[in-house]
Amino acid sequence: MVILLAAALKGETLEKAEEFSPLTLVLRQRVMAFIKQNIHLPEMSQELIQRRFNVSRTHLYRAFAADGGVTKVLRDMRLDAAFVELTRRNRPSRSITQIAASLGFSNGNQFLRGFRARFGVTPSEARAELFIAQPPARPNSDLFTYFSDVRNQATKI
Repeated sequence: MVILLAAALKGETLEKAEEFSPLTLVLRQRVMAFIKQNIHLPEMSQELIQRRFNVSRTHLYRAFAADGGVTKVLRDMRLDAAFVELTRRNRPSRSITQIAASLGFSNGNQFLRGFRARFGVTPSEARAELFIAQPPARPNSDLFTYFSDVRNQATKI
C-alpha cells in the first residue's frame, strides 16, 4: 500500500514504483550476493537464478532493468572476475582460455569481444598489464581504480 500511495503522490506508474519496492531491492541484493558467491559455476544463468529464487523472468528483469537485465549483470561480473584473475600477481596463472571457460564463456571469441567492450583492451593486454601503469583516458577509468584496489588487496592476503 505504501508503494502504491507513494507512486500516486509522485504521479508515477505502478511499474516505475515496483522498480524500487523494498521486495525488489531485497531480491536484487540477494541475487547479486548469489552471483558473487557462485560466479565460477558454469551453469550460472538467468534460468538458474529464476529457479533458485522462484521468480519469473519478467520480475527478475524488472529488478535489474536499470542495469540492462540480469544477463548483462552476470556477464559483467564474469568479465570483472576475469580481469582480476588476469591481473593477479604471485599466483599460478591459468591460460586465458581456461579462465574464460571457468567463468562460463562458451568460446574465446565471445570472451574477447565482451572483455574488449568492457575494458577497452584485450585479455592478453590486461595480463601484460600494459594499461595498469598508464590507464587509458575514458569514461569508465574509475573501473581501473577499483580493480587496482581489488588486486592490491588480493596480493596482501
